[in-house]
Amino acid sequence: MDSIAISPRTPFLYFGDSLRFQVQAFQGGTPVPDFYVSWTTSDTALAHINGAGLLRAPLNRSSVRVVARTPAGVRDSVLASFQPVATQLVRIAGNGQSDTVGRLLALPLEVEARAADGLGVRGVAVRFRALLGGGAVADTLVLTDSLGRARTVATLGSLLGAQSFQATAAGLSGSPVTFDMTALASPPTQLLAALGDAQLALVNTVVAVAPRVLLKDAAGNPVAGVRVTFTVTGGGGSLSGGNQTTDASGTATVTSWTLGTLAGMNTLLASAAGLSRTFTATGIAGAAAQLVATAGDLQSGVVGGLVPIKPAVRLHDQYGNPIGGAAVTFTVNAGAGSITGPTQLTNAGGVAAVGSWTLDTLAGTNVLHATTGALSTTFNATGLPDVPSLLVKTLGDSQIGVVNAPLPTAPTVRLTDRYKNPIAGDTINFFILTDGGFVATPISVTNASGVASAGAWTLANFLAQNVLRAEVQSVPAVVPVQFTALGTHDVAAQLLRVTSDTQTALVGSPVGVPPEVEVVDQYFNPVPGVSVTFTLTGTLIGSLLPSTAVTDSSGIARAGTWTLAALPGLNTLDAAVPGLTGSSVTFSANGITTTASTIALDAGDLQSAIVGSTLATYSVAVKNAIGLPVSGVPVRWAVGTGGGFITPATSATDANGIASATRTLGQSPGTQTATASVSGLSGSPVTFSATGLVDLPAQILKQSVDPQTGTVATGVAAPVVKVADQFGNGVAGVIVDFVVTGGGVLGAVKDTTDALGLATTGSWTLGSIVGTNSVTATAGALPAQTFSATGVAGAPARLAFALEPTRGLAGDTMAPVKLAIEDQFGNRVPSARDAVTLGLGARPPFANLSGTLNVSAVNGVATFPDLAIDSAGVGYTLVATSGNLASAESKPFDVGGVIAAVKDDRLDPVAAAFSTATGLVYIPGVNNTISVFDPSKGLITPFSILQNQPFGVAVNGPANRVYVTTFATLVGAVVVLDDRDPSAIMALVPLAGEAKGIAVDEATNRIF
Repeated sequence: MDSIAISPRTPFLYFGDSLRFQVQAFQGGTPVPDFYVSWTTSDTALAHINGAGLLRAPLNRSSVRVVARTPAGVRDSVLASFQPVATQLVRIAGNGQSDTVGRLLALPLEVEARAADGLGVRGVAVRFRALLGGGAVADTLVLTDSLGRARTVATLGSLLGAQSFQATAAGLSGSPVTFDMTALASPPTQLLAALGDAQLALVNTVVAVAPRVLLKDAAGNPVAGVRVTFTVTGGGGSLSGGNQTTDASGTATVTSWTLGTLAGMNTLLASAAGLSRTFTATGIAGAAAQLVATAGDLQSGVVGGLVPIKPAVRLHDQYGNPIGGAAVTFTVNAGAGSITGPTQLTNAGGVAAVGSWTLDTLAGTNVLHATTGALSTTFNATGLPDVPSLLVKTLGDSQIGVVNAPLPTAPTVRLTDRYKNPIAGDTINFFILTDGGFVATPISVTNASGVASAGAWTLANFLAQNVLRAEVQSVPAVVPVQFTALGTHDVAAQLLRVTSDTQTALVGSPVGVPPEVEVVDQYFNPVPGVSVTFTLTGTLIGSLLPSTAVTDSSGIARAGTWTLAALPGLNTLDAAVPGLTGSSVTFSANGITTTASTIALDAGDLQSAIVGSTLATYSVAVKNAIGLPVSGVPVRWAVGTGGGFITPATSATDANGIASATRTLGQSPGTQTATASVSGLSGSPVTFSATGLVDLPAQILKQSVDPQTGTVATGVAAPVVKVADQFGNGVAGVIVDFVVTGGGVLGAVKDTTDALGLATTGSWTLGSIVGTNSVTATAGALPAQTFSATGVAGAPARLAFALEPTRGLAGDTMAPVKLAIEDQFGNRVPSARDAVTLGLGARPPFANLSGTLNVSAVNGVATFPDLAIDSAGVGYTLVATSGNLASAESKPFDVGGVIAAVKDDRLDPVAAAFSTATGLVYIPGVNNTISVFDPSKGLITPFSILQNQPFGVAVNGPANRVYVTTFATLVGAVVVLDDRDPSAIMALVPLAGEAKGIAVDEATNRIF
């Protein structure tokens, strides 16, 4: 063996106790099982150890070295100490410390085990533990050292204030020993809401629970004595007692918190020791105070139809906060309209809208009343007439009046819609459908009562039924109406011969044809009921019975029986009406003694000549019963069919019994006749026939209606003309050319007159533009005839800006904007009354359009008088819509003023420039940056890419270049950036001096 080891290594024995030592032998570190040792002590007189290693302690404090030795001289020794038994446990150190909770105490907990002699006792087991406060000790069981001391370190628990630890040694007086400590809070790490968070309260009132914070350290211990500041950060409320100090429990409470007047989130920020906590309280609206109309007031719409905008109200408290969930009742107060959804609940925004509002069928004011509780408001809407539907006669029909004189009552019509509402502003055309006569106002516009008058209607100057037609110009679908008036004769003015003069009869016998006269007015209309006096005159007086007669319904008065005198010769008779032109009229009759018996054609029959020309002489032969000519017989000549005239009206036979007359043809082509007659003779009357031939073309006459009115791009009656001679007779085979102006298409532009002299285009389609279309007919050198037709707009099809928006300033009222309602061809439709709505089309961000945004058209035009845009910008457009009509977008326009105010602490701008290429705004800023503002996104991006402070900036959009001047003391530079990527410098041009302002010429890219 090479070593031995005694155990225990540090033995101690109480007075009088024994201890048996043990020894272990080793060889190369390996235990040796069998070996021999001898035992001895360094002071055998003090303490003796026997051969078995048993040592007995003396009764005094001392120590000896115990030695074990093998026969080979291998030895080991340990020091054995002798001490009395411990009797008390005494606290030595570590009491009364204070430190932060959770911290290791600076001084260890130390106790001493002592014997009765007051000296420490080694080897006493002392148990340490945390008693109060949740602390901990490093060692729970410690043996006292050679001085009788036992110690361990302690860590405070998380409980603030008094904490304690305990040391215990069983059986010793003074045990247990207590160590009292004070635990202090650590620096605050938590600021918590203790009370008063997430409350509800009426706006402008104090919250029910004052907000309270709890300040804690990392261990969750309250921290006292720290200043807490309460600040209102949202909602606009107020507080009292905003500065507080945490109490012993770590809490601080604001005195009171009054919410703002606006409903919604209110926030209160509590700050302490770099910590903060936000309290929230929701302000809820107070009692309903006002009900206001937000949409749908003062609008207009077609009667019997829905208003374009549903009336809506907003219910709010005295501070303008919306009140949701309240029942609003809508009732019709004026006008017999109707509504759906009469009771509605306000939404979260306090808004309630009626389901729908159908206007009364009677044009005028409609009133809708909205109520909730004691609050109410009123909506007004104007019912506009529907489209024209009915034209009725109101005055002036079926009158009787004197020819060529105005009727006592002007023909009057009333235009209404289907509900009998009068329609104002529409044009009524009055046309005379019969020959002659006229009206004072052939084109009249309906007044506010829908009434239009033709003015005085002057009848034709002949006896006939006069017909006047009234029609709506812009709406052909409305059925026209017709007025009739009967023309009666004027006062008697002329006395005219009816029967021929110069008869022949045997003396003393009645004439064959009683004399007749006609009483007419100034226009040759027969006048009945006029008394005519017949008087025998001359040297030969026969007899006449009766001597007066009254004109019949044809204005004719006939003499009674006129018996010639008994002597042969000329008898005369006068017919007279005092005061009449042509009075008196003389009739003559030859009394003869030899009686002629026959009359026969002699010459002039079956001639042909141009109408209106004079033929060769007509002649007849008068003979007696034995065939001898009879002279002095008056022959009466008269024109038959075809018109014209023959002279003289009466001629006497000559010695050869021949009587003659000259015939001038009438103006109508074809067969014309004349007669020669002697009353009572065989063969009387003798008829002559002649053929009238058409003269050369002399004029072009209209044969179809003119003027006309029709919808654009639709057909109207085709123009028809008649090529006629000077007398109006149609001439066949003449080529007529038709030329259209003002738009439109003809079926044929050339036609040859037919047998009646007529030529036509076949059809006429009007152009697509409202206004006058005309067709001119020409034939050689003859005077031309022009037809006109007025094209009126078709059905509404689209919207168009009649007055575009113009540049203005943000927030200012713009110049009026006008929208026209047009048909498919771009013609304004005067009868259109549709509601038109305007909104923003293209626009910069954040912009809003205000003013009257829904307007009903008047005469086809909707005028928006008070539009405004609240944000400046370029490239704005307005978009107009109306039902099924095609929408319209305005030309782009600009609005001046501030586009947007952007607050950013990084900016300190003195200049800025706008890129037309990218739409970016470049703003020199502080800290050697250039900031790039994107208006469309509202974002600002700074780029720290400059060496010195920037000042001026200029942009060449087409060249994609941005130029920024920088300056330092007496030096500067121009920094060139890429507009497409401003994060990198393209070039840097040093300058000899300071440069501030800068400009660029886009055309040359030169900078100044």
